[in-house]
Amino acid sequence: MLSQLGRSRSLTASFLAQKPVINGLPKPETEALPRIDLPHLPDGSASTPLPPTGFRLAYGAEFLYLCAEFPAERLTARDRGYQFGDGLIVTVAEPTPDASPSEHSYLLGFSYQERPEFQWASRVLWEHDCKSQLLPLGRAVEVAGAAFQGVGRLEVAIPWTELHPYHPWLSDAVGLNILLVKARGEHDADVFGLLPMEGGEQVGRSSIRLSFEEPMVRQGHQIAVVANGRIAQGETLRAAVAVCASEPFEDRLSARLRTGEGDLVALDRFPLRAGSGLTRWTWDVDTPPLAPGGYRIQWRSAKSAVEAEQGLSILPPQDRDLLSQRIRAAAARLPDHDAATLTFEAEDLNGRLSTLAPARTAGPERQGLERLHADLRLADEGQNPVASRRGIFRRAFRSRIDGTLQPFSVLVPKDYSDERWPLCVTFHGSGVDDLQYLWSMGPAGFPQRLLVAAPFGRGASSSFTQGRAQEDVAEAVASMCAAYAVQQDRILLMGFSMGAYGALRTYYEDPGRYRAVAVFCTPPTALLEGETHPDFTQPEYAKVFRATPVFAFHGRKDNSTPFADAERMVAALRNAGADVTFAIDDEAGHQLPNAETLARYFRWVEDVIRA
Repeated sequence: MLSQLGRSRSLTASFLAQKPVINGLPKPETEALPRIDLPHLPDGSASTPLPPTGFRLAYGAEFLYLCAEFPAERLTARDRGYQFGDGLIVTVAEPTPDASPSEHSYLLGFSYQERPEFQWASRVLWEHDCKSQLLPLGRAVEVAGAAFQGVGRLEVAIPWTELHPYHPWLSDAVGLNILLVKARGEHDADVFGLLPMEGGEQVGRSSIRLSFEEPMVRQGHQIAVVANGRIAQGETLRAAVAVCASEPFEDRLSARLRTGEGDLVALDRFPLRAGSGLTRWTWDVDTPPLAPGGYRIQWRSAKSAVEAEQGLSILPPQDRDLLSQRIRAAAARLPDHDAATLTFEAEDLNGRLSTLAPARTAGPERQGLERLHADLRLADEGQNPVASRRGIFRRAFRSRIDGTLQPFSVLVPKDYSDERWPLCVTFHGSGVDDLQYLWSMGPAGFPQRLLVAAPFGRGASSSFTQGRAQEDVAEAVASMCAAYAVQQDRILLMGFSMGAYGALRTYYEDPGRYRAVAVFCTPPTALLEGETHPDFTQPEYAKVFRATPVFAFHGRKDNSTPFADAERMVAALRNAGADVTFAIDDEAGHQLPNAETLARYFRWVEDVIRA
């Protein structure tokens, strides 16, 4: 629910014909913008009085502009600065009619960063439509921070193309929420904001509906254009166009459709005849029949310097009944573990496409459909398309708990053969799923000559301990062993962050099953509100690790899981008789090990496997 502040306050973005220079310093054109107060969160009051904090807001045809202002003699750079340092958390959303959290939103993180190697972290796509991303935003997104005359500023300019399909001239509504995170002391932070951010990850996000000041262009004209992100093969591509002009004019807008490789496959032009002020049109772009695939649309005008680009997915036409029949026929000819994988893929694709907003591209879904059809053709020829796969992909098993298909991801090396291979069971961190996690690690994140399985555990933030998560882990490992030639006495556990706790918890549940444990940035207990779970700083839980090889990595600057907790956990494990290798990075935050520590970890894995 929205707070009382959210219900009573409306937001208006001022219009700027030109984007300001983004440098974190005061400028006449931005200082003239109204300043909006940001109260202290979560309850609107602090134990001690806090100085006033606020932000300025504006927009243009091509950008959304934000500048947070707060008392500061200098700015603080930290790992994940948008959560723990000097940073901004920005929600841009499709507001709901009843003001409830929206499932269609961008959650963005911006922060002040000093070290060149961390500049990518100054602008992060945290979530998109309730799905965690944790990816750097494009370089066209500008971020700058500075402290000047006792005032700290974080300044951001976001191109509307990075927020597709939201645009003030072309969207039915745009919602916004702003949270300023201000570092305090060594590890703490104060949070100021319009609305408290919903707890948990991959959930709907609340916002305040924005209104936009009427645009006025003193000279020339400005153009905005947005089209749907996906169409089915043979459907019409429809675009919305808006022009703001200082006086009547004529121009011509072109749409160039290119393949992912850059080849031009379609060109259409749209005449623009507008009076002064704001004019809008709908344009059915004339395109030839195009094969399913991923494309780029380039929008250009003849007389002005307008150049914009967006993605387009063209999906193959689907006969769902026929597809279901083919999947059932193929599954009947496959071993149970491979049949479950093929069936899960089809169900998962249907679910994702049915919930995907019309304006969104569908690259992963399109590629999934193409692979599914290719697998069905192989199955029709009497081959097993799942068993022959290599690389990173998702498998599934049918749960003994409730009969549902549950996913887990695998990394099968290109040179895998039917000889016995060691297995690494690895666990994802909070807010991402098993497949995102494996792709973020990549093959280089694991030692060679190793099979890898990543359980999902019935939730992106379950700590692999809620509900029946541990039963799912056991079934994923059993399914992996049924599908591949696993060396049963050489199964290792490994995890990052929440997944590191998952690795410890899995070993605790069945210590005789696993040979060793590696944990990076470990919370020693499950961080689940209102629940109590094993705490591996305590002797009664650490004792099961006696004589067990353990590799632990932690950074001293980790603000997510304090280094002191890792020290207490390592001490407890050692006191219990575990053989602990503790790798410490004095400069690291909540992150994977650097190349030197990763190489040390790989050598440890080799020693454990050979022992």
